[in-house]
Amino acid sequence: MQQTTQLEDMRQQIALLKDKLDQEAIINDRLLRDAMRHKMSIINRNAYAEYISGIFVITFGSFALYDVTHSLSFIIGTILYMLTGMTATFIIHRKVRKEDISGDLLTVARKMRYVKRQYHNWLYFAIPSVILWLLWFFWEAQAFLADVAKLSILMAACLTGALIGGIIGWRMHRRVTDTCDQLIRQIEES
Repeated sequence: MQQTTQLEDMRQQIALLKDKLDQEAIINDRLLRDAMRHKMSIINRNAYAEYISGIFVITFGSFALYDVTHSLSFIIGTILYMLTGMTATFIIHRKVRKEDISGDLLTVARKMRYVKRQYHNWLYFAIPSVILWLLWFFWEAQAFLADVAKLSILMAACLTGALIGGIIGWRMHRRVTDTCDQLIRQIEES
């Protein structure tokens, strides 16, 4: 009889411990998902910054290029280039939303690997196309500007802008890929 009471007490203690462990697992899962949601917002903010800069270049850059007497084909090419970049960003980021974190963590990790891989693959298009765009810009500028001083200032300003834009773009690229790495690592550790 005493053994039955002890056994029953042990069963109640085990049930109580299981309940506490389940509650702790729920809290840990909630904390993990909150941290992941924050990292996803960083990734999505980068996408929004890319959209805003693309819209800025399309609207104001077109007028600035027209003012420095670039051809209509160059302006249209620039607009198409920016639209291509914005579309690629949208396609990469459409699979990654903060709401997606509520699902299976392995699916989230797979999506993060996809985003990271696409960001790396995008560089194979973006870097050569920026170089081609700059060459086209310089060719158009020297064809339309006869004044060497103005041409030199324009080229120096363009190279400075390209350098600053490249640094900003690389930092944004690194931020997204590093955040993807952190999310994947968090999921694998949990």
